[in-house]
Amino acid sequence: MGPAFTQPRLEDIINLQLAQQENENSAISNQTGFNINLLSSDPRHQSQWLRVTEWPRFLEPHKQELPQVAALVSLPNLAKSYELGSPGSSEILLSILLDSLSRVITRSRGSLQDGTLNAFDQHRLNSFIAGRSSRKPLIHNLREDTYKKYSRVLQHLMCYTFRLAWLQRGPKLHYRLTEGQAVAMMDAVHTASEMSGASGDGQNPDYAEETRKRLDDKCLILLVSLLDHKLYGDVYDSIVVSFLAVMGIRQDVMSSNAQKLSEAAEFTPKLSALIKMGQLLVAERALLAVELDEADVPAHALEEMQDRFMTKDARSPISWSLKLRAYGKAVKDNTTSLGYITWSDDNEILSYKKMRFSMTGLRDLVSAEVEAAQNQLADLLLVPPDREEAYCAAG
Repeated sequence: MGPAFTQPRLEDIINLQLAQQENENSAISNQTGFNINLLSSDPRHQSQWLRVTEWPRFLEPHKQELPQVAALVSLPNLAKSYELGSPGSSEILLSILLDSLSRVITRSRGSLQDGTLNAFDQHRLNSFIAGRSSRKPLIHNLREDTYKKYSRVLQHLMCYTFRLAWLQRGPKLHYRLTEGQAVAMMDAVHTASEMSGASGDGQNPDYAEETRKRLDDKCLILLVSLLDHKLYGDVYDSIVVSFLAVMGIRQDVMSSNAQKLSEAAEFTPKLSALIKMGQLLVAERALLAVELDEADVPAHALEEMQDRFMTKDARSPISWSLKLRAYGKAVKDNTTSLGYITWSDDNEILSYKKMRFSMTGLRDLVSAEVEAAQNQLADLLLVPPDREEAYCAAG
């Protein structure tokens, strides 16, 4: 009797369709020279990834000003801003807010490392299902360079929000702040302005520290409020969702005057960064809730925020990010990507990442590796020294 027929899983069918779609798009690009990642409202010229993100729909009205759109997320030169900006200027205020953000992130990391949020809280923090804790606690002991990359995404978000919603500069992109977000932004910017005006050698150190702490709290409240946005209408009502679309714009390496939209493989790390840093901010916001007498214990505030806007089904910017990340990973896992090994035109030079080998050098390398493997195998099998050569030759 032949093997029983196994009904394919829905996940397998979806993954297969994703892979086929991406391969078809690659074939179209290779045959016609048309880049499927260029902004286009024509579905035939969009990858499946772009259809899911809805970036073309959001950015299409601004396709003639994409460089100006992308500039909304650019990071300022903080040292230059402090040096050239006058007190209270927009450059100084943005620099003060970015400095505050860095302190908030450091504070959040410290709260998790020193156990201020206990193990139960960290298990709950790591869950994306309402009312349930994860089997594993939140992984927060990341490498320093990883935290720098992740923090940069929040810095870009702060720049985007400040320029678009507060200064109202640049292209008129669609977004709608909630009342809580508008109040939180006003409080944060006004506190930054107060700190800018009070800066100087003669200021009271205690007052300066109190103002700095108050600014950090306002900055934390602002960032968490941006994540707390119910999306019942257009998902791009959320300034965080629109920020992700703008972060997807990148320079086309083939043309200095053209922009491209990021593919799934290169954009999913940015989504992971936003999600991870969002978890850290929510953890610190739960601690601040106790300090502000909004909750009796951090767990109560944490659970309430988790269920409201940090789960897969919460209709929030984090829900959107989780959706895109899951889809992006499926595309990435089922799409052939460029490798690291390349050959020269005459097939005499092999390049691997930053290393180059001639054919002679490659043969010597392979020969040395084979000899080392033979010696290790002989040691493992306890082959006598006088029989090693004969054994390895026979093998």
